Amino acid sequence: MKISRLIRFCVITALIVCISSPSYSASKKKAKKAAKNEETAVENVSVNTDEEKEPAAEEAVNENEEASAVTEAEVEAEAPAEELQTESENKKETKKKSKKKSEKEIQKERNNFSGWIDPKGRSIDEVYGSIKLRIRNKIGSFNIAIVDEEAKKTIPVLSTSDEYTTSGFYLKAGKKIIELNKDSSVRKSTWKTDNGAAVGYRIDNLADVIVYFETFRSSEDFDVDSLKVTVKVTNMSKKKDYFAVKVLLDTILGETDRHHFYDCKNNPVKNEVSYRELEDNNWFLSKNSSGSLQIILAGGECTKTDLVALANYSTLATKNWEPDLLSYRAFDTVLSYNNSAVGITWPRHRLGADEQFSEVFYISTALGDREPSGAAFILGTESETEITEKKDSEKTEQSEEIKEEEKKQEEQTSSLPPYVPFDVKTITAQQLSPEYIQKLLNRIAALEDSDESLDREELILLNAELDAILEALRLQ
Repeated sequence: MKISRLIRFCVITALIVCISSPSYSASKKKAKKAAKNEETAVENVSVNTDEEKEPAAEEAVNENEEASAVTEAEVEAEAPAEELQTESENKKETKKKSKKKSEKEIQKERNNFSGWIDPKGRSIDEVYGSIKLRIRNKIGSFNIAIVDEEAKKTIPVLSTSDEYTTSGFYLKAGKKIIELNKDSSVRKSTWKTDNGAAVGYRIDNLADVIVYFETFRSSEDFDVDSLKVTVKVTNMSKKKDYFAVKVLLDTILGETDRHHFYDCKNNPVKNEVSYRELEDNNWFLSKNSSGSLQIILAGGECTKTDLVALANYSTLATKNWEPDLLSYRAFDTVLSYNNSAVGITWPRHRLGADEQFSEVFYISTALGDREPSGAAFILGTESETEITEKKDSEKTEQSEEIKEEEKKQEEQTSSLPPYVPFDVKTITAQQLSPEYIQKLLNRIAALEDSDESLDREELILLNAELDAILEALRLQ
């Protein structure tokens, strides 16, 4: 107990000493002052806080309002942006669609320009008057026949072998030669037209070749009997190049006749022949007792040919653009006997992209021995038969006129003495002079030149006198 009291006493004493010391009082003052300053600062802070609270609140409200406004603006801005993006995407899609559409339209325009019609999978077997036209759609081959209604049959004018492929068109593009109805890379199409039919050949990225067979009537006395054949070539590539066409017609009518062909003057063509210039050979005829085929190469809208060849089929059906002909050789070869054909080649043309040219010739037909009237209609002249008949008629008229004139002359001279001899002994020296003889000659010439005032009696007498004078001069 004593110890605890002692401890308490020591502690209390120490506290008293500390409190009474100046350092303690100074620290106490400082502590009071610091506490007072702290209270003042707290009051100031509270006042400032209260003062700043209101604008801060207002600013917070404003900031919230601005934030909401910005958010709304951003929302509004984002919405049109999305719409604009959608519109842009729609425009791109529309543009793509329009681009695809324009490509189709461009191709359609090119097809319309070249004349091409997409294949519909149909062949053509149509009768137009007295002509039957046949075209095979998958092959692109064609044939022409004459319709005999009375006999109820058709007479082909071109070979029917190998599905008509022995007759056909060729295209030369640059140095490349394409047999259009036999080349598998060539697309074919056939379709009907208003007055005939057409066959199309398409070589992709190179050319379109369209052949139009247009029927017409060449005479009012007969039904439709003729064809206008138009070959239209269009450059479907993007570069310039040279293009040319030719046709090979495998004729058959003349193979059963005495001669294979006849020219426009009705002269037989006995051997293979080629023509660089047609001159007067405007058409050629292949015929027999059943019918006739007339191939017309001048007149109307015919285009100028480069070469026309009448030869054996094997001579013309070669890979060469121009055939190797022997003008003295008959229509027979080792490979082919009695097989005639016509080859028609046209000049080349230089074409740029989407440029084109056309070649034209005509075909006319007739039944039996009648000569086709196509050439007369196209050339605007009479046929050979009509010309011959006209010439015969003119000759007959001329001969009748000559006979009448001779009859009149005989009547005029019948009353005159047949001959009046002049006696040489009666010729005088004056008659032998050059002046007299010249006057006599002038008078005779004047009488002979005058048709109206011809005095035949005087003329006979003067000639007799002249003969006597000449005899007298000879005897001197």
